[in-house]
Amino acid sequence: MTHPDTDAEQAYFDALYARLDDEIAKVEERLAEVRLSSPGGQHQARFEREVFAGHLEERASMLRAQRRDDLCFGRIDLLDGSHLYIGRLGLAGDDHEPVLVDWRAPAAAPFYQATPRDRLDVVRRRHFLSRNRRIVTIEDDVLDAEALPEGAARTLRGEAALQYAMNTARTGRMREIAATIQKEQDEIIRAPLTPALLVQGGPGTGKTAVALHRAAYLLYTHRQQLSARHLLVIGPNPLFLRYIENVLPSLGESGADLSSVPQVYARQSWQPESGAVATVKARPEMVEVIRRAVATRQRPLRRPVTLNVEGERVTINPRDTRRIMAEARQRPGTHNQRAAHVHGRLLRLVWRTAGRPLQRIWEYEDFRQEWLTHPRFRRLSQRVWPVLTPEQLLNDAFGFPALLREATHGVLTDEEAASLARSWSPDPGEVAWTEADAPLLDEAASQLGPIPAQVDPAHRRPGSQLDDEEAMAEAEYTRQLARGLGGGVVSRQVIEERYGIVSARPGGDDDEDGGRLWRYAVIDEAQDVSPLAWRMIGRHCPRRALTIVGDVAQGSEPWASGSWDVIKASLDAGPSPAEEWATLAELTINYRTPLEVAEYAAPILARIDPSLAPPDSVRSVPGSLATERAPSGEGVDWAVEGALRLHGEVDDGVAAVIVAPSALADARAALERRTGLALPEPTDPAVLDSPVVVMTPSLAKGLEFDVVVLADPARLVEECGWRALYVGATRATRSLLVVHTGESPIPTG
Repeated sequence: MTHPDTDAEQAYFDALYARLDDEIAKVEERLAEVRLSSPGGQHQARFEREVFAGHLEERASMLRAQRRDDLCFGRIDLLDGSHLYIGRLGLAGDDHEPVLVDWRAPAAAPFYQATPRDRLDVVRRRHFLSRNRRIVTIEDDVLDAEALPEGAARTLRGEAALQYAMNTARTGRMREIAATIQKEQDEIIRAPLTPALLVQGGPGTGKTAVALHRAAYLLYTHRQQLSARHLLVIGPNPLFLRYIENVLPSLGESGADLSSVPQVYARQSWQPESGAVATVKARPEMVEVIRRAVATRQRPLRRPVTLNVEGERVTINPRDTRRIMAEARQRPGTHNQRAAHVHGRLLRLVWRTAGRPLQRIWEYEDFRQEWLTHPRFRRLSQRVWPVLTPEQLLNDAFGFPALLREATHGVLTDEEAASLARSWSPDPGEVAWTEADAPLLDEAASQLGPIPAQVDPAHRRPGSQLDDEEAMAEAEYTRQLARGLGGGVVSRQVIEERYGIVSARPGGDDDEDGGRLWRYAVIDEAQDVSPLAWRMIGRHCPRRALTIVGDVAQGSEPWASGSWDVIKASLDAGPSPAEEWATLAELTINYRTPLEVAEYAAPILARIDPSLAPPDSVRSVPGSLATERAPSGEGVDWAVEGALRLHGEVDDGVAAVIVAPSALADARAALERRTGLALPEPTDPAVLDSPVVVMTPSLAKGLEFDVVVLADPARLVEECGWRALYVGATRATRSLLVVHTGESPIPTG
């Protein structure tokens, strides 16, 4: 039955969209004027124009993104007779009074937080469902029936928006949930910026969406402290990052840096690593291995070295190098910072041994300029105390057996140490660095420190030093311009592309080492972040302004954290206890997974850890769980056929076949035979555009699908463990089909 207020509300909607279109037209007109103006050739003129144009572009992009069905999704009627419309951005009328309130504004909080017990002066909460700018449904939550105007509709059907969102077909991209945020979720979203917030959330609780909405809320609330370019979002893999990439822009926040864990160190291609080697590299003991690897490169001479200085033979003795090195170790700073002292002392030793007085400073300066990069002196100084990049350190430490033994003796077993060995490369840039290497390289970078400015360019870390004054001026201009823009659609990367400037890493603020620092970070699937990776994240987010979400039951890596205490301890690098800078919240309601599917997964969770309680599922979908038994050897084909059959029943949503890693190739081949289509590689983000996908539990983590077919759970448990099975069994929003080829591994009774 049509709601009696539909016509009046539609008229208000029409006025909102007209206001939005008018705002877009004004901003685009002003932007065109700015782009046509001539800024001149000076940096200052370019800076002023780009800052102004950048803000206009960001505003236009944000407004255009709201040309959608649900610009406005709610309304609250208050006890004083006023009412507020809630939407994805704020709009004001000609009198500058708000006609639409941004969902993040304090005034909008009662829309999410009011309950019949704690009304917050809300008489009625109204939900709008719309399509093509037309209202489809109006649903009312009446919180104070006595205060409603006479004759007002008193329907008590406030779950329509949530049910609609859950029943809408997946698209391979995560949607924002601003229209359907529940009270438990809203309390986490609106929690204070500090201390850091750790969020435990089981399957279907919306922890990823909550974390991203919290980021958008904090950017809105703390605009003076934060901007999108200061925000780092870390996900488990490129598939996941592709899945969530539209959420923040849809909430009006563009320019955030989305990164996998290895990309926190550097934006490059990282090779996968075998499980056993990756497990060794993830261990906390590797910090000591890196420390020793650095220490082994600080070596006094074993025998005297003779140099020819302008025809005079100068001999440097081992005892001299030992004395200089002892002095250096007493000085503050990192290995590379102390190298400047060592090299300078060696150079003065050569000067004095050659009989030259230091008082003739003008002569010494000429000598220093010539000899600091002289091949013979470089060999001496690099032999005693080399300046190293992280890549050079690890290439040498893992490539030379003697260095590897020195670094690992007494820290790792012989077998573990042997697993780290790799072929040495004359060019560290050509090494196929793996995902597990990234935290080690970052650890090495922190222990080595920045490259001194006066060293030979051959030892510079890529991107850490600029080669000429013009490039340095351009880079400084870019940094100033990016800060002036404050992030957004015209980011530092866009400016660099426009003016041909190259930077080592996007986002954040530069530290003295040419690395990146972020003021705020969101980390998802936290249970699978290794101890070494947590150290890396802590270094790049030193303020500990963090929102960390995960589910300890879904940890599938060998180093997975079984408790939040482990994660807090891994990040607690400061003098204060972890409890002082981090608080733990929990999401307890499962909005995504049908009750029938959740009940199937409950015994798996009990098998993982009997002390863990599953979240409460609020949706019952009769018929959402089915099991089938396939003939031996035909489980994969059976599962693919089931996915194709069920896909046609979900309004063209997305179906996933989740298999054990050893069955991945066979399942992909079966799907290609059945459809006649060539599939993207499993790790290619484009795979999410396919209506039917084949994945392992590791790849499916954090994603959701309308239909999931779980192929041969017994095989999956045998290869990957119970946690992987739990992940696979909790990805569906509508239905789960379990295909067995033998006995079910699910505990009963």
